Amino acid sequence: MADRYLSDTTAFNNYAKAFDLTFSNFVPLVVMVLIIVAFETVNSFIPFINLFITLLITTPLQYGMAGAYLKAAREEKFEIANMFDGFKENYGNIVLAGLLTTIFIILGFILLIIPGIILTIRLCMVPYLLMDKKMEAMDAIKGSWNMTRGYSWTIFGMWFIAILIAILGLIAMLVGFFVSIAIITAANAVLYNAVLRKKEGTIRITKKTDEPVKSLPAKKAPIKKAIVKTPTKKVPVKKKVTTKRK
Repeated sequence: MADRYLSDTTAFNNYAKAFDLTFSNFVPLVVMVLIIVAFETVNSFIPFINLFITLLITTPLQYGMAGAYLKAAREEKFEIANMFDGFKENYGNIVLAGLLTTIFIILGFILLIIPGIILTIRLCMVPYLLMDKKMEAMDAIKGSWNMTRGYSWTIFGMWFIAILIAILGLIAMLVGFFVSIAIITAANAVLYNAVLRKKEGTIRITKKTDEPVKSLPAKKAPIKKAIVKTPTKKVPVKKKVTTKRK
């Protein structure tokens, strides 16, 4: 895994790496943002079923884009088509995780806002764990909670930087806004990659596999040949009789 975009996990360094990442992969990263924004804009005008479309289509697109940005942060080969990987890999868990995190965060905001902010921070790694580790929905939620322990203020600080970047993007006309979203998304991928590198091995990460574990054939114990000892017959020794001469 390359280290060009590996940050020290601080908010400013995450964004420094994110700027480098975004402008080094400008076209594919910004085009993915354009696709997401265009789809969400159209979906907002569809009455009644837009919530179902968001859950079943927009969520996998967003998670797929998170996975593509993560590949870029690791300097792995990626393409725009990777944003559709959420429909091909772990789709059921992505939809379930999207539903559960939304419910948890809404309930948190109902409970005097602060719990909602905490839940939003602590569950921000869920998309990356689902795409990167192919985890089950609840395992990804628990894994995100463990990963973000000790980084809540860092993520909170990144929100303020994101607001400033978004405002600058709006000032720089429409294209600047799309670029700002790409930078913010890249910063989140950079943070996940750096935290994972630090915490991997200290948090429980279970990877979903579809293939059953093959058991190795039992080794046959070597057959020891019994050595049969045959009794040996003692041959009587004849004593020589000597006669003395007179």
